Amino acid sequence: MKTLLIADAPVPQLLQEFITRGSTSVDQRGVDDQAEAGMPDADRIVFWSAGSDAGLRQLASRYAKAEQAERREAILFVTAAAGDPVPGLANTECFRWPQDEDRLRMAFLTGG
Repeated sequence: MKTLLIADAPVPQLLQEFITRGSTSVDQRGVDDQAEAGMPDADRIVFWSAGSDAGLRQLASRYAKAEQAERREAILFVTAAAGDPVPGLANTECFRWPQDEDRLRMAFLTGG
């Protein structure tokens, strides 16, 4: 499974391990690298937010619309901070770190 990881801060080591073990390849980029890009060619897109970065949430929301149009499920949004939900993403696509560690472990081990 080809994974694109878009992060606004360094990814916690354990989360990085989940992503790496559950992927055939991982391409990591910053929010600014994706600002003008269309829906990426990846099996899974993981957003990591250490806070409440508005740009990252907007990008995730934009990709969520494209995801729905393509009728696929590819996005996981992981954040360390409580915050507003990302418009367009289902609760099953949003995770809190480290509270949802077990859910994330299962998502990456099962390809979800």
